[in-house]
Amino acid sequence: MSPDKADRVIVGQRRGSFENLLDFIKTLPDELLPTDDDDYILLSQATSHIRAVLDEISEGGGDRELKHIPVSGRKNALVEIRRILKNCPEQFIPPEIAGLDFVKDLAYRTMLREDLSEFESYLQHRHWKAATVLGGSLLEAVLLDMLSGVKHKAIKAKSAPKQKGEVKDLEDWGLHSCLEVAHELEMIGDATHEIGMCAKDARNLIHPGRAIRLALDFDSGTAYSVKAALENAFRDLKSGTVRGKGP
Repeated sequence: MSPDKADRVIVGQRRGSFENLLDFIKTLPDELLPTDDDDYILLSQATSHIRAVLDEISEGGGDRELKHIPVSGRKNALVEIRRILKNCPEQFIPPEIAGLDFVKDLAYRTMLREDLSEFESYLQHRHWKAATVLGGSLLEAVLLDMLSGVKHKAIKAKSAPKQKGEVKDLEDWGLHSCLEVAHELEMIGDATHEIGMCAKDARNLIHPGRAIRLALDFDSGTAYSVKAALENAFRDLKSGTVRGKGP
């Protein structure tokens, strides 16, 4: 049975697009490649076939049609690559990302590490607003998790936020309160507290009115102030310096 005409792919004027596709696949880290052995082999075969077709065009010019990969039946190389990449992991956590081992819940730790990986990606691509907001949110989440582990101490802290004379629920504290109480309980040091407050101010810029009044904007300074706050907080929390820690 001959392949459907709709499945035919002619390489010629679109040569540049195929070159870009091969370059893209070559740059993928191992963590984003197929986890299925058969798909991994098939991806290698499909890219090799496209490379061979491109070499034929370079030598003889004209158009060439992508052939069907033997092990995939009637599907050509491009169709297989599209299917395989669609099923690959969408993101991974680089090994250099902090392990956050001080976060006890494994599922929550994994989620935070994914956020941290995304935060680093925003920094790399100069997405200052996204980095500032996500980084501030991550700092708040980590501090809140640690305070939840010593909730009986946290709610008795002098700096615990109150509303109508009652201490607010931990989930409603916000970054400022988390920083204040964590500092009072000696979970974070003076430097981390000070830098964290700068990050808190930067994150507040998500409120348009405040940004306009202060004539400030998201930039590398706001993003890297959050990064500094995160690194200092991780260092302090990892050392576990909370006073009177224990049941």
